[in-house]
Amino acid sequence: MPRCARSRAASRWMPAVPRSRGCRRWRGDPERMAGWRALGVSWWGGTSPRRTCAAQAPPPRPEGALTALSARDAAISLDPTIPGQYARAELAAGERVAGRYRIESLLGVGGMGVVYRAFDEELRVDVALKLLRAEFGSRPDAFERFRQELLLARQVSSPHVVRIHDLVSDGERRLISMDYVPGRSLEAWLDADGALGEQEALAITRQLALGLAAAHASGVVHRDLKPANVLVRPDGHACISDFGVARGAASERLTATGMMVGTPDYVSPEQARGEDVGPRSDLYTLGLMLYEMLSGQRAFAGGTAAESLARRQQAAPPSVRQLKPEVSPWVDRLVARLLAPNPARRLRDAEAVVAAIDARHVRWRPEWRPWMGPALAVLTVVLAAGAAWFLARDIAPDAPAPRALVVLPFASAAADAPLAQAYATVVAARLLDGEQPTVDHRRTANALHRLGYDAEGAALHVDRVLAEVRGAEAVSGVLERRADGLRIVLRRHRDGTVAESTTPWVSTDALPAALGEAMAHLGLGSDAAGAPPAPTDERALRAFGRGLTERDEAAAMADFAEAVTLEPQFASAWWHYLKRARRLLPSADIDALLGTARSALRGLRGREVERVRALSALIEGRPDEAVERLARLVADDPDDHQTRLLHAEALFGAGRSAEAYRDLGLLTTLDPQNAEAWLLLGQSAIRSGEAQRAIDDYLGQARLIFARLGQERGETDAINALGAAYDLLGQTDRSVTLFEEAARRRQALGDPRGAAGSLRNLASTQAVAGRHEDAERTLAAATLLAESVGDAGQLADIATDAGLLAEERGEWSAALPHYRAALGMRRGLGDPIGTAEASLNLGFALAQTGSFGDAAPLFDSANRAYAAAEDRLGLVRSLHALAQVDLADDRLDAGSARIEQALHLATETSLVQERAVLELERSGVLRRRGDLGGALAGLRNAAARFEQAGNARGQAQARLAMAQIHLDAGDAEAAARTLMFFHFEDPASEEQRALLEVRRGEIARLRGDSAEAVEHAAAALAAAKRSGSLPAQLEALALNVRAATARGAAGEREAARALAELDAALARFPAAEWRFERRIAAVWALPASEALALYGETVASTAMAANRSRSLALMEAAASALRRAGDADAASRLEGEREAQVARLRDALAEGA
Repeated sequence: MPRCARSRAASRWMPAVPRSRGCRRWRGDPERMAGWRALGVSWWGGTSPRRTCAAQAPPPRPEGALTALSARDAAISLDPTIPGQYARAELAAGERVAGRYRIESLLGVGGMGVVYRAFDEELRVDVALKLLRAEFGSRPDAFERFRQELLLARQVSSPHVVRIHDLVSDGERRLISMDYVPGRSLEAWLDADGALGEQEALAITRQLALGLAAAHASGVVHRDLKPANVLVRPDGHACISDFGVARGAASERLTATGMMVGTPDYVSPEQARGEDVGPRSDLYTLGLMLYEMLSGQRAFAGGTAAESLARRQQAAPPSVRQLKPEVSPWVDRLVARLLAPNPARRLRDAEAVVAAIDARHVRWRPEWRPWMGPALAVLTVVLAAGAAWFLARDIAPDAPAPRALVVLPFASAAADAPLAQAYATVVAARLLDGEQPTVDHRRTANALHRLGYDAEGAALHVDRVLAEVRGAEAVSGVLERRADGLRIVLRRHRDGTVAESTTPWVSTDALPAALGEAMAHLGLGSDAAGAPPAPTDERALRAFGRGLTERDEAAAMADFAEAVTLEPQFASAWWHYLKRARRLLPSADIDALLGTARSALRGLRGREVERVRALSALIEGRPDEAVERLARLVADDPDDHQTRLLHAEALFGAGRSAEAYRDLGLLTTLDPQNAEAWLLLGQSAIRSGEAQRAIDDYLGQARLIFARLGQERGETDAINALGAAYDLLGQTDRSVTLFEEAARRRQALGDPRGAAGSLRNLASTQAVAGRHEDAERTLAAATLLAESVGDAGQLADIATDAGLLAEERGEWSAALPHYRAALGMRRGLGDPIGTAEASLNLGFALAQTGSFGDAAPLFDSANRAYAAAEDRLGLVRSLHALAQVDLADDRLDAGSARIEQALHLATETSLVQERAVLELERSGVLRRRGDLGGALAGLRNAAARFEQAGNARGQAQARLAMAQIHLDAGDAEAAARTLMFFHFEDPASEEQRALLEVRRGEIARLRGDSAEAVEHAAAALAAAKRSGSLPAQLEALALNVRAATARGAAGEREAARALAELDAALARFPAAEWRFERRIAAVWALPASEALALYGETVASTAMAANRSRSLALMEAAASALRRAGDADAASRLEGEREAQVARLRDALAEGA
């Protein structure tokens, strides 16, 4: 049986299909997700040895946050080489470009360049400034295309087209300035709100048509129109951006002959063929967008990109009224005219679109024809995605006034740089202990990296630094050395003035005390009572300073270890040491380290000590305690963003997701360059099922910032998270590439725990794609890495993955022990969400072997755990599991209600594979109720989604179920055509191979070849027994009964033996549907009088209502019994009645095809 979580158990015709990977995708991954021990790690570092998973509802968009562009439209390239290219071309906030533009903020990234919000000091207006990527600027042909964008777009004058101002140069950099449009893209609107109302959709379409009319009148065809290139202001004003791939009708082509320029989802048929295009190509794309605005889905959704492009060559999409009956008929006709495959049949021009909308009338409607069969040819196209960009809102329109102090790095001779860095941190710690709001070290360091300042440069440009981090004042310093000692010159920068205080020349041991006096002289507070003493050992301070600047985390961890060994009460060193250790050290070593830290800091107070204790509590699985400690620290200094991030992690761990999202939203508003916060939002969005939002709004932004900062570990975390997001969206090829890259990077970075997590993700994706041997090898490599660090949680996850791999192969006997081991480990770790997932896995396996009574309490406990944690993925999976128990007991209404609830959640969160599995399951319910047409339609949808996801087993599952629908209708030939899917290759799963043999055997039986049917039944039973799947064994045995009986007296003994074996299997798998199937088999096999009595009893039973699809099979068996009883006339009448029903069913199925 399909499952989202693998909804297994009871459907007779739907064997095990690979479940969507939901929560398990994240378990043990070094995804740095807030305290979710089910995720295994924190956002900066290591897996927690005692993990909890508090999942959450979907994240709200942070108020004022930068909204990244849709990855599907290539607005932010996720190619690993691109962020580095952008980083090299970065323009910093405050930078002056071309002598007139002051950079305000980054807006987005497109295929040709980066777009910034800037202030034009000559025109005194805000503008959008597009910076051409360096590799384009160095190529004459690329720059010609860029220049063409300006020349073409400047020909267009319309309030509904983004106006180009100027082409400018800044050294070797080329830029275009254009109107800045506040608001959001149509794509973002559709992603957030779904389908629009009819009037809203028409209002936007009319405005776009006006813009196109102006462009076409100037000889300009857009050629890359799409929702991402439509900007909508808050007042509803819409305009078209990005004529980057447009060209005039008479101009020279800038693209190679035969190339398609545009975005595949929104190209016209002639554009897909690589032909010259005219204004009506833009009208076709306008029709695609109107269709999507009205229906909430793309016109040619489902199937591969090549199939989608091929389908639009043949016919228009289904009427939009089929999806939205409330759409006005004239609007339906307008969409039809715009989407005619032949350009000559579309409306005349964009002005005609405006006229039609104004008149609310369209005269002609083309014939709607569904796309029939596979495309005649697969189009080979070279896709050149346009440079789509989106102008975001101000990032922090209402941010509070700065009040924090910024401690800049201290200048020194090169040999003393680590020591100077350490003393600057000591000053910051003292300020924090003295309750002075202070910007955290990481935010300051990142800001200086963006600005390109070292210690001396920062001291010379204090105002610039303060603007970058929103600080109110700063402290800088200079560490000087001579033969008889050290001294520090301390400066306080405030309100445009600089106050200075210098320590005397003293030894290293005496310098901390002297530094305290200098701080007091400048009014910078004093040590808090009970705070740890300032470190005095120069070796410890040097090691600490080296660790702060060391890019290799393993080397940095060794430096911090040296620092705490020499200065055991050095709280700041403990903080940095534990952050890295939780990611890099074996679990047993972390436990010992936490004990050492606890002893060293016992009896001490102060902010740094409290942070260490909170971090320790989180690692040890006490998120509530961590929240309590961190809440006080956040209230005392909200400008310490590192502590705020840890607080968000603790909130997630404690199940307080809404608070965590609120805090992260505020944090990204205050600090839009906080890559860790964007990453955490993206990871949490995935965890709650919002994979597309994770890509569009969070992870692209996180990866870009990490790359610009040169923080490879953070960028790698973002890559792994992107892999998980694409996997949930069913984009298997892209997710495999990203997981492979993340695993390579993590191993190179010396992060075996993280590499193991990425390899686990990769193995799961390979397994679902049918690459079982690859998955087994990958999982073995992950196991070795997890064992090398003694990660108990990740080893539990690997046990789960081993069970899933066995499951993908249909080897249930091999899966059960893995799931039992995983559940035991999860319970031992005290992990409620991990335990819930392990309970589901074991429950499904038990249900597959018929132990519904044992499975039901496991499903129920998992459902309650997921509901308490607001875990949507878990709820989808557990609801589906509970539905299986209902269906196994013939509670179709209850089971159907749970399926619909789960399907609603899966659809709401764009979970492609979950939707496919649930649609398959819903089709099974429709089939049992006798609605074969509805069941077949649902199966086709499921097959398309599985194909989209690259899920080979899912596609096979859907085909087998579709073939059974045709067999239910007595149509052997239609079933045979459906099974042509397996012409070149049988399914990889033993279970599905068994079911394929059953289908082929039933086709042979209906064709009158009982000998061949018996052979198929034997092959099916052998494969079913190898798989351990009881439902597959029951199918094979039932076929054997039917086939043997058809052989007359010669087959009676074989039929009786098969019926006895069927009874034995049914005792182990007592699903109601199979109890009914046993009745049909008995009517075939029993002596005629007993068979006819059973037939009459069955027709009158309530079980008939739950198994209507099998009425024809029951009638066929009864006719056979009548003939055995010698009543040929009654048998003929019953056969005639059956044939009439078969004809009606076939006609109904043909009409729905």
